[in-house]
Amino acid sequence: MTGLDFKDLCAQLARSPHDPDLLYTCCAAAGEAFESEMLALIEERLRTLPADAAIRLHDRHMLVRYQDKRRRIAAGLSITNADSLADLDVRFAKDEVIALIREATAILQRDPQSFPAAVLLADAYTALGAAREAEKVFAQLRRASGEHPSCVANLDPAFHAAIPGKVHDAAMRLPPVLVTRDVPIGIEGVVLTCADYFYFQKFGWGLVDSFVAHNGPGVCLALHIFDMMPEERAEVVRRLAAYPNLTWSLSGEWTGLRGGESSKARGYYHAVRFIRYWQLLLNAPASVWMVDADTIFKADVAFMFEALKGYDVALYLLPGRLDVRNKVVASCIGAANTPAARDYLRGVAGYIAHYHAEGRLSWGIDQIALYAVTLMYDQALRIVGVPEKIINGSRGPDQIIWIAK
Repeated sequence: MTGLDFKDLCAQLARSPHDPDLLYTCCAAAGEAFESEMLALIEERLRTLPADAAIRLHDRHMLVRYQDKRRRIAAGLSITNADSLADLDVRFAKDEVIALIREATAILQRDPQSFPAAVLLADAYTALGAAREAEKVFAQLRRASGEHPSCVANLDPAFHAAIPGKVHDAAMRLPPVLVTRDVPIGIEGVVLTCADYFYFQKFGWGLVDSFVAHNGPGVCLALHIFDMMPEERAEVVRRLAAYPNLTWSLSGEWTGLRGGESSKARGYYHAVRFIRYWQLLLNAPASVWMVDADTIFKADVAFMFEALKGYDVALYLLPGRLDVRNKVVASCIGAANTPAARDYLRGVAGYIAHYHAEGRLSWGIDQIALYAVTLMYDQALRIVGVPEKIINGSRGPDQIIWIAK
């Protein structure tokens, strides 16, 4: 992005100041190169926009992000990876969050049906650790039955207490899993990836190649591929068997979604993989990391299992985020084979199974489930943030994981 491109977007925003999509496009385009200019623009907009303008909420949302980020840098903290739950939420821009809550509340008093105000109000409450207040708003959003992921955000303690007991029955109603080759006994660790056949063909072999290049003995690569024809499975097996130094397992399921409505298929694939993750952890003899199928390994995979030692789960935590769907990233999750980790993932699996039964697997529900279950989990759970050395969203020379796309 050049300065000219950024200035052109700012000029478009000046002509259409109430367009939230254009505001977020400007913020994304600003990146780090034009961050100061974008922050100044937001502050100017908040001084000049009408006090009752709904767009101000989006400006305040971005103001929180920028201010918290700047203050984290000044404090010497990572802006890409929170190291714990205590480091996850907004720490350095609480006054800005409170200002957002006030404006969102005022808009909802004038217009109780304002969906953007309700979403940002719920997110702001979670950023302050006010789960009870956030749940009051999320309960209203769930009744809206929309496609937005906040419509399946649930912080109701009774819901979270009930879902683990239902997950076994819910999982039995899913398509059966066909196991071609199981995880071998005596393995020290497992790296799992799940994808539909076409996505795996596009990205998965790059993952396999890089795994072989950076993995030592004792770690198994587990593949779960949705909607794969028998002849396609045979070809995948042939290619996997051709790697001389690869320990692998392969499973799959036929959902009937292949070639159908893309949003429904994508919703199933990205969410139900967490049910399969939990089931694998129950049956595998070792700790399991799950990564996206477009992962490229750039360094020794063994460090991922070293990072898990002494903990139950490793979560990729994004610090200072308001939106509840972007607090825990689903692209890289580690679970030790401990009772607490299995119980935690049972909660995540149960959350997803519940909304699958309702036909509401909105895109992003995986990350909402991870965050909601983490927040509401009432047992002892040793959580560590995934360190930057494993992944931080960049393609730096020191990261173990790059994202191919």
